Amino acid sequence: MRIPRFQRSYVWERSKIVKLLNSIYHEFPIGSFFLWEADVEMEGFCRDITEFGFPAKPSGNKFSFILDGQQRITSLYVALKGKKLSGVDYSNICFNLDKKVFKIPTLTTEPNNIPAWKLFNYAEFQSLLIEYASAGEKEKAQTLSECKTFFDSYPVSIIVSKNMNLAEVVTIFERINQGGKRLSLFDLVHASVWSQDFDLRDKISEFNHEKAIQIFGKVDNEIFIQSLVLNISKDCVKRHQLALKNEDCKAVWPRTTECIRLAIDFLKTQLGVQGVEIIPYQNIIPIIQYYFYITNEGAIRPEHKKALVDWFWSLTFSTRYSSSTLTKMKNDAMWIEKLVKDPGVTRVFTVKLLLDDLKRIRMGNRPVIKNGVLCLMALQKPVDFDNGNIVTLDKTNASRQNSKENHHFFPYSLAGKMGVKQEEINSLLNFAFISKHLNLAISNKYPSNYLQGYAAENADLETHLQSHFISPAAYQAALKDDFQAFITARGGEILEAINRVCRVNDDVKTLNSNIDEDEEEIMLDGVQYEEALEDKGPAKVQTGTREILPRHLKRKAFWTEFIKYNEEHDGVFVNISPVIEGWISKSLKTPYGIGITAVVGFEYDRVEIYIGSQDSERNKRIFDFLYDRRAEIESEYGRQLVWERLTGQKGSRIKDERLYKTFEMEDKTEIFEFMNSAAQKMFPLFRKYILEYNEA
Repeated sequence: MRIPRFQRSYVWERSKIVKLLNSIYHEFPIGSFFLWEADVEMEGFCRDITEFGFPAKPSGNKFSFILDGQQRITSLYVALKGKKLSGVDYSNICFNLDKKVFKIPTLTTEPNNIPAWKLFNYAEFQSLLIEYASAGEKEKAQTLSECKTFFDSYPVSIIVSKNMNLAEVVTIFERINQGGKRLSLFDLVHASVWSQDFDLRDKISEFNHEKAIQIFGKVDNEIFIQSLVLNISKDCVKRHQLALKNEDCKAVWPRTTECIRLAIDFLKTQLGVQGVEIIPYQNIIPIIQYYFYITNEGAIRPEHKKALVDWFWSLTFSTRYSSSTLTKMKNDAMWIEKLVKDPGVTRVFTVKLLLDDLKRIRMGNRPVIKNGVLCLMALQKPVDFDNGNIVTLDKTNASRQNSKENHHFFPYSLAGKMGVKQEEINSLLNFAFISKHLNLAISNKYPSNYLQGYAAENADLETHLQSHFISPAAYQAALKDDFQAFITARGGEILEAINRVCRVNDDVKTLNSNIDEDEEEIMLDGVQYEEALEDKGPAKVQTGTREILPRHLKRKAFWTEFIKYNEEHDGVFVNISPVIEGWISKSLKTPYGIGITAVVGFEYDRVEIYIGSQDSERNKRIFDFLYDRRAEIESEYGRQLVWERLTGQKGSRIKDERLYKTFEMEDKTEIFEFMNSAAQKMFPLFRKYILEYNEA
């Protein structure tokens, strides 16, 4: 058996393998295995696990590719063969004869833990039986023998598909992997455009291993797809990505990757993005590379530079790409086309940041605003305040002593003594870029202590501090070890810089639109759903002041069936009326007007918790409260969720979303199953945590 290239790498943790083994031991079902039998010419389609040492050529000149069940099959193999994989040793998964369970022993001295691999090693297994029988422990020998019998006789359902081409296999793979740990959009596109002479995953890996890119940092797979589809079709929404063709991708790949390099260079030299870890959104890269692609030039034209810079900063500090990202990217790409023709057309977005917003940002959260501020700090060309040397912010230094480090200006170790809370000490406004040698020299010292020492030696100390947005007022506060005054003064300095680069209060000529961003998102969701359900017939129904079209009637019919499905399956969406929109909502029954919503689009369905009361500040507080408990929530839910704070907008949301190529009415039962299952878990889970906020 082999793994096709579009499959994910092995990701199961040992605890999950233990659950699988216990399911087999208790004769619980573990699902079917779906195999595709292919000829030997598909050899290049294999993604081998080299640690296993399997022969390159199969016997009988046939490959059996695992379409469904790779994680389970690999788990059984590593556990029952006692293998190591990616540095993880699976040979210590054991069967405990006393408790009759598979487990990972916490103590090596714990008795009667039999390594699982010994069940399937004839010599070891017979030796264990003799050992326990000789010691008079026939019951344990019987338990061991029964365990092996359960595995030997466990029925396994295997489905083998033959005589299928690659396109048919990809379609089947997409359908059977819509549940559980679902395929990403990249997985689907990678499968669709793969050929023996063009493997997108390998091409991206080659790019990311280039020396200059390794210094900048790994570019995400999705960025390459978004760049390719923009350059090919001038659009990047999901359905265009899923329609990419192998020949088109091969044709534009060389130029696209060169444009991505040019975009990275522009971000580094003009916008302070010294590494991928501080880029506000990697989705910015496809838009800037699109400029290079359509102009066919190697540098930004002088008449376009300011417009692109203004777009970058306002996009960042308005957190524009935190929702409906692909749609907004498409609109920004359209603006790029207009900018090339008319340099006077700019594109800036409303920024509503306050000093209190900056004070709440910690180095460990809200990466968009945080990274935007770090880019601004990088543009200041920060210097070490002991000697005035410029801090090198990328990874090009030969000596680690000159490498960049993030420094707590007020030391973390002294927070308690200074009366500063632990969460406050990690404020973004308490961080500065300095070299490692300086960080070591001033660690565990009060600011008043080390600053007075450097003031005596460095006549330009205050000038050097200003390269870190530390104004004279902030400097005086630091000399007094006054943390609150320091972050207030420094935050004011940074906020002023943000307002300046975002052209707040400027009278700018923007690309006009008849709708604002919030309306645009809602309308586009509706349009996608209309495309999915629309009946092209001419019939119209007039009701009240709103014209009801055939598509509205189809939506209502869809939701009528969905509500009926919920009634029959103990679902959440009951005791409500069907609607003519592309979404349907139900109250979460909390004091804050929070709802659970099911949404169907042209390329996705989702269930979301929407926090959207009239009190926007409280909405954000509730979202932050939930986000701080993200690990516990996702652990209880069973998989990762998408968290969208939507800074700058009134509401926030948390969603579980599923992708498919196009909406098909015959798939509605599958859609009902997904949304009903997600809602049944989300409703009580989030209600519980939100009521905890009520009590907090």
